[in-house]
Amino acid sequence: MTPSVDAAWDMAESWIDAWNGGDLDAIMEHYSPLVSLCSPTVVERWDMPDGWLHGWDALRMHFARGLETSGLQFTLE
Repeated sequence: MTPSVDAAWDMAESWIDAWNGGDLDAIMEHYSPLVSLCSPTVVERWDMPDGWLHGWDALRMHFARGLETSGLQFTLE
């Protein structure tokens, strides 16, 4: 079933609010245990040349480090 536009917007706002509030548990509620992420920040933070993280625990550790970034702020557009 495809979520409605309103449901998708609500989910996006929840994700943004979790990041801006520094709530790691709420952030992680948006991800599957089987998540994979590719990002330049993975290369920089973890010295992983391919930029890939796999699994919920690795992503949580990565995001925890991201929350330590001063002035981190997301805006939903």
